[in-house]
Amino acid sequence: MTSPINPFLTGVSTWALHPLIGHVEPGRPGSPDALLFQPSPRVLSLEDAISAAADHGYTMLELCHFHIDNPTDDRLEQLRLHLEAKGVRLLSLLIDDADITHETDNAAHIAWITTWIDRASRLGADTVRVIGGHAAPDTDSRARCRAAFKTLALEAFVRGVRVRTENWFPLLCNPAELNDFLRALQGAVGLTFDFGNWGGDDKYIHLEAIAEHAEGCHAKCSYDGDIPDEADFEACIRLLKGNGYSGTFTLVHAPGESVWDALAYQRSVIERIYSEA
Repeated sequence: MTSPINPFLTGVSTWALHPLIGHVEPGRPGSPDALLFQPSPRVLSLEDAISAAADHGYTMLELCHFHIDNPTDDRLEQLRLHLEAKGVRLLSLLIDDADITHETDNAAHIAWITTWIDRASRLGADTVRVIGGHAAPDTDSRARCRAAFKTLALEAFVRGVRVRTENWFPLLCNPAELNDFLRALQGAVGLTFDFGNWGGDDKYIHLEAIAEHAEGCHAKCSYDGDIPDEADFEACIRLLKGNGYSGTFTLVHAPGESVWDALAYQRSVIERIYSEA
């Protein structure tokens, strides 16, 4: 009989808490005043959101880079100490911008990401998640992507951080591309397996094809209003369990009107499935 999943292994992303945090810090590659997207009304500060997550039993967090207001060294130290005081492990800093496959400015994008890797280290993060690239896959874009990740993996290693990517954006748009990429990097880069990035009739076939590489999981539950897509969510969890996955599950999405109830439901589904024989 499979042992129940340790509740410690089910955490939450600040993206799931975005309806409460609302903040979007300015600063994009080459444009320090630009916003990645428009903010929404703020209910909680980042510290209050972390405290609330801890109060709801989440001892693991993934943090979107743009949720960090004024990311100076002093501010990062404040956040690190707050996480430590609340008993919350920072599994990953999610670097949600930059394009390492950019034809002319990829060096500037790599430098921008490296700055965030350094900040992740200061925060005490285990990993960073870096986007594979916005360019469609071809010989040149693949070469730029792989060279960039080799550089970033080394920059992270010397700071005590591991780099992961995700089955997301055009360059890593299908299992063949993603598997070839991961094999070419020979373990230097890990995979955060995301339920919600791929869809269509081949979704589960495609996810099955990359499941062996999963080091972490963004367990995304889709909603129609406040109604969860139970069948899809359970199918994705069972797919990973069937492939022997016993790592972390990070909850990444909840309807804005019922964030904590939605996350509690999702966590209960993961724990129920992993408790089954």
